[in-house]
Amino acid sequence: MSTRRKLTGLNSIVLAMATCFLFVMPVHAIVGVGVHWGFDFTLNMDDNLEDPLKFSNLVPIELLDTLGGSIDLSEFQNKLPAGIDLDSLRNLVKENVGILEARAPFTLSRVDWTRSPINFGGKAFIDAIPLPFIDAIEASCNLAAWEYDAVLKYPNGELQDNLTAQDVMDFVETGDYEKLLKMNEQHLTLEEFGMGYLKMFGLSKTPYFKFQLDLSLRKNIIEKPSTLKTFRLYAGAGASLHLGTPIITPAFVEEVIDYAVENSINDIGQTFNKETVTKKIVEKLIDEAKNPTWGMHFLVGTMIKPPVIPIAIYGDAKLMIPFGDIDKNVDLGGVGFMLNCGLALTL
Repeated sequence: MSTRRKLTGLNSIVLAMATCFLFVMPVHAIVGVGVHWGFDFTLNMDDNLEDPLKFSNLVPIELLDTLGGSIDLSEFQNKLPAGIDLDSLRNLVKENVGILEARAPFTLSRVDWTRSPINFGGKAFIDAIPLPFIDAIEASCNLAAWEYDAVLKYPNGELQDNLTAQDVMDFVETGDYEKLLKMNEQHLTLEEFGMGYLKMFGLSKTPYFKFQLDLSLRKNIIEKPSTLKTFRLYAGAGASLHLGTPIITPAFVEEVIDYAVENSINDIGQTFNKETVTKKIVEKLIDEAKNPTWGMHFLVGTMIKPPVIPIAIYGDAKLMIPFGDIDKNVDLGGVGFMLNCGLALTL
């Protein structure tokens, strides 16, 4: 009997302490941390087809010598007498294939910019700022990913099948090397280089990542009910910082080509077939981040937090306005809307 009385008394004490805790616990959020999923509509990139690479400018003169000497085509063109027969034309092209290959354009294309499902982040906030026009201060971040298809096009060192005299004459008149030489295409994508496992996260092409950090001041516009603040509609503004990986550009690829030359990869027609070089381009995208871009944002959001329960649901809409180019080499835009929705642990 004595033991039962002691347990009953202990239970009463625990119940009383829990009741007191609930009464002193704030009924609306004062501080909190949250995680969210986002949708970033700020970036876009137009298709860009066959930008030329200044490959020969990066190749040592002695390497050009091994490919056939001077890359000036005037000597080749001067060898075309009137009425030349087809066999002579074929032999002339074959004899000068090194020169043609050295002069043939290496091009880069970027197409099919797509927003991936990857966009997540978090926030931390204080909702008890004793200032007339500010109710809360918050810091939030987002990591988002896009993808596109970057394609290198280059000669493979072989003549076109069924080469005709007219093809050669068209080349002389137009400078279209594809009339003479077969061209290869190399897609600089994750899937191409054995990184297709990232497809489960929505990435298989050439990736672009952006990390964003926002610091915001908020004012509650609507609080219902006013004491519990179960529902809040707020607005605010603040500063933003954007960090992004580089976009593949001709200059970007030329830097990797320079790496190939320094490492004695001396065959122009085969340079982009070397896995160590083309894979290095993709790895460079992942490893290298550009300098930050500052900006500002305006936000409108809402939070629903039931009384006592330390969990809240929130949603934010932000208008992002960067103060410069997100990427100095490529027009990605940057002005636009971003949406976040998530759950917060509040006290």
